[in-house]
Amino acid sequence: MSKAKEIEHAHFRAGISAWMGSLSLMLLFPILNTAIYSNSPYFGVSMLLTETAGKYGSLIIIALTAWLYGIRLESKKEQVKSFVLSFLFLLLFLGVFALINEKLTKPMVGKMRPSHFYIFNQTNWPDESIDFYERSSEQRSLILGNLIANNAKKFAGIDPYLLQHWVEESGLSFPSGHSFNAWMLATLLSFSMLRLRSTTWLHKWYFVPFIWSSLVGISRIALGVHTLIDVAAGSLIGLLIASLALYLDSTRKFIFRKRA
Repeated sequence: MSKAKEIEHAHFRAGISAWMGSLSLMLLFPILNTAIYSNSPYFGVSMLLTETAGKYGSLIIIALTAWLYGIRLESKKEQVKSFVLSFLFLLLFLGVFALINEKLTKPMVGKMRPSHFYIFNQTNWPDESIDFYERSSEQRSLILGNLIANNAKKFAGIDPYLLQHWVEESGLSFPSGHSFNAWMLATLLSFSMLRLRSTTWLHKWYFVPFIWSSLVGISRIALGVHTLIDVAAGSLIGLLIASLALYLDSTRKFIFRKRA
């Protein structure tokens, strides 16, 4: 087996091991809704972690990943070209699968978010919740916002920032989009670090992105926006798709120019 293939296999084993470890941790410790209240010691860090896998956090990690994929190239011109091409491809790659997840996978499964169930349960609004997801995202957010505003006392202990997050996250639950993003990006970033084994010390820390993605998944459950099955499925799909893209010659060439 070539050195490049050995690295690919070792990287994939590390990703699977990290996924199994995070799943075991979430199974052992019930964490659903443990960070929804303002006085929870987990609230602040959970919100911070979940934002790192959001729109702006994902852009930063994509940029870092693209930069690391081109850092070994000799000239600045080649590095810039590699960065631009990798960044655009990764952005498109993530965007396409995120769109498939939101428009196809989630509607097919049709699973309600735990945060929506919590809001409906607190406000005694079961009748119309059956067709809730048939409405537009704007209509769903408006309904959630009105339910919270009209029953403010029942949500007094929950931080307003999280309540706004619940309102904005008006879509279906399975699989977790944040976990999907985090694990896909962690897999790509980790591999870019591992490829620098002969250049910098970064390759020694290639497992750190997997720790981050695991914590993102935990934060999604703790904040009440996803269940364990949502996070487990989203993270595994993200890991597998990113690994497949890295290990296939037809897609790997769009991410970086030189083989590991």
